[in-house]
Amino acid sequence: AVVAFFTVVTALTIGYIHCPMLALVLTFTFPLVALGGVMHMRAMVGDSKATRRAYESGGMRASEAVANVRTVASLGREKTFSGEYCTELVAAGKLVRRRALYAALSSAVTQFIQFGTWALAFWYGGILVADGDCNTQDMFIIVIAIIFSSQQVGSSLLLITNVDAAVDAVDSILSVLNRVSLLDAEAPTANAIKDVAITGKSKFQDVQFEYP
Repeated sequence: AVVAFFTVVTALTIGYIHCPMLALVLTFTFPLVALGGVMHMRAMVGDSKATRRAYESGGMRASEAVANVRTVASLGREKTFSGEYCTELVAAGKLVRRRALYAALSSAVTQFIQFGTWALAFWYGGILVADGDCNTQDMFIIVIAIIFSSQQVGSSLLLITNVDAAVDAVDSILSVLNRVSLLDAEAPTANAIKDVAITGKSKFQDVQFEYP
């Protein structure tokens, strides 16, 4: 959030110093471009996560069948596991297609906003240059500073939601690393168990086993 704030302040300051009229017009497009960046990043990140979760169930079922292939073959359940795996893939395919449609629409909206902003900036900047209210160098400086910064702000805002998860993950790792074990392996009595003879008997009673 701090980086996004200073990015916005710096970009607008540069814009209003070089050409206030063009900077004022692009200021109103700043939220749109930032929103487009958020939509694009959310679609890309969410699509990869949804695809992985969609295929996890089918992959686990296939892994279990392969790991116990002898048992599956002896029971003649190959077609059963194959049908269940295909059913999982059909459900996953429907989810992936919906996510792909959402990602395509988000990308289309994002590209429309970005290129529309570029077109507006160069169109109005060209008018200002023609009227002598702004020179070409200042126009390019403003356009690049404001539009690129708005795109960067949109991408960084999406990552703010992951800050809490990152902090919790770091705390969990540090708690494991700094945890003091209740068993002292270097204590003098740590190897005392080696001198003790341990015996035991195992007994099974009324045990039945059958295939499902």
